[in-house]
Amino acid sequence: MASLVHDATNVVPEEHDGDEGGGDCSEIPDKFYKLMKDAEEEHMRWHKERQQLDDNILRHPSDSMAWKKLDESFPEFAIDPRNVRLGLSTDGFNPGGNFGANYSIWPVFLVPYNLPPWMCMTSPYIMLSLLIPGPKSPGMDIDVFLEPLIDELQELWEVGVKTYDSHSRQNFTMKAALLWTMSDFPAYGNLCGWSTCGKLACPSCHKDTSHERLKLGGKEFFDGTRRFLDPDHRWRMDRKSFNGETERRPPHIPLSGDEIVEAFDGVPNVIFGNKRKRTQRYLFDQWKKFSTFFRLPYRYWRERLKADYFSNRKSLLEAERAFPPSIKLEQWKWLVYNYWSSPKQKERSEKNRANALAKKIKSACGAKSTARIIYELELEAQACENENEVTEINGSSSNVTTASQANDDPMYLKLWEKSKRHKNGKFDDEAEEKFKELRELHEKEIGEKGVDNLTLEEAYVKVLGHRSGYARGFGKGHPVSSKDGKIGRAELEHNVEKLQNENNIMRAELEASKKKQEDLEQKLRLIMEKIDLDA
Repeated sequence: MASLVHDATNVVPEEHDGDEGGGDCSEIPDKFYKLMKDAEEEHMRWHKERQQLDDNILRHPSDSMAWKKLDESFPEFAIDPRNVRLGLSTDGFNPGGNFGANYSIWPVFLVPYNLPPWMCMTSPYIMLSLLIPGPKSPGMDIDVFLEPLIDELQELWEVGVKTYDSHSRQNFTMKAALLWTMSDFPAYGNLCGWSTCGKLACPSCHKDTSHERLKLGGKEFFDGTRRFLDPDHRWRMDRKSFNGETERRPPHIPLSGDEIVEAFDGVPNVIFGNKRKRTQRYLFDQWKKFSTFFRLPYRYWRERLKADYFSNRKSLLEAERAFPPSIKLEQWKWLVYNYWSSPKQKERSEKNRANALAKKIKSACGAKSTARIIYELELEAQACENENEVTEINGSSSNVTTASQANDDPMYLKLWEKSKRHKNGKFDDEAEEKFKELRELHEKEIGEKGVDNLTLEEAYVKVLGHRSGYARGFGKGHPVSSKDGKIGRAELEHNVEKLQNENNIMRAELEASKKKQEDLEQKLRLIMEKIDLDA
């Protein structure tokens, strides 16, 4: 996109003032500069402006259900065709080929799908985001290496990066979303967390995988593929050609992201890098870990569909007829009748509604997330520091004093004010009380220690009380315990840490008692020897 970024410095010319003003666009990640420097702007819009010939033919990723579902669920993202849709691909290889020692190196590529088919899968536009060194495959520990990439993807979705469009001569905030991953079957298991080995090797069929073990070979083989055929297919009734049985079962329903998250509630994640015993290799079923990809925030597409197409309908039949074009009718029927209308989902919705009504302090007042507010405050603090340095060099001490006084408030006060104060300048009653308590805490720290070094979490815990897993004000976290008795993951980790500390104390006491016992035995031996000599 040579027309989006004019040169390698990514600085907007002073004479071109966009909607967000001129300035430095150096926030653009280096990974995207390689994408931008050669492609033209119309190529990044090609997926939106191209002629759609037939909806039933897949000519480009923009024809896929995943692309349409993302656009349907997040129209504010889809409205700008310059926002980037990405695919992630990874696999291991031996750089020495057949002539080198056993070595496995894992590149992680990002593919931009905004471009036409003859460009998006070519080497100039494929971005090498990670290079995981060997000598062994990272296996399930690949999440450790993917953490920085997931952080960047979160930032590109929630905050975006300022980019200069030289065609329209204005700045715009470019955002990005990860649509899917591409890999072979073993790498697929490493990315999703489900073990693709053994009798339950299929992540889509999960624990309902049909399998049998060969008596002579000792290998697992997988039957039951006829269940994916049409209900009236002749092979379903063919006993002779298959395993001697008919197949009447419907196809499997793959686990949704929400169901996986719910299944992991209360289950502590693995500690990466630690070897586990063979009997402890699975957390449950064949899950080996809770994948880091679940940190991405745009997996909540079902909530968007429910709000737009289901909640305002008077009957289930009316909701069925109003199905969105982004998903298939069979999938929509399952959501309407088997998911949202199920007793379990209704009970959960009632609990969430009651919790929302009982909530006295909102997480954030406005459209900006807490993560975005923190990010903007950090940018403001950095800009203020740079301005202070310039004024100090120029010798204007009065300006430095004024700027420093305006930024004396710590981060936790600024965050609370930004996220809890309404547009009319007022707090809610409970939020205003807590703001005063935070202000008193700040003044107390200054009076006692001369400086306030409290972190966000420490300050919020002191004023709002401790919640295992998160400090209130940072957004959602795992619950401590639910009414049905399930314990949250953070609570379990806290219990494990507590038990480990108690165990260490008991070990230390045991070692001390052993040493004391040895000293007593030594004294006893000396006394006995002395008695024998006297006799």
